[in-house]
Amino acid sequence: MQWNDLAQCSSAEELARGIRTILEEGSFMPGDRLPTIRDLSSYSGLGRSEVYRAVVMLSADGWVVQKRGSG
Repeated sequence: MQWNDLAQCSSAEELARGIRTILEEGSFMPGDRLPTIRDLSSYSGLGRSEVYRAVVMLSADGWVVQKRGSG
């Protein structure tokens, strides 16, 4: 799965599953940064609040670590 494949997402839950799939495929290494909320919003067509919700879900499940102000 690629970032452009996220265009088919219609909810924060679907976006979180898509990002999780990308992470499981090994496209990112621990410590790598995900695209910004703005970029993920652009890829998925979802609003920033929905994208943020997806990132919060991934963080709660231990898939990502959020660091405010670090991009």
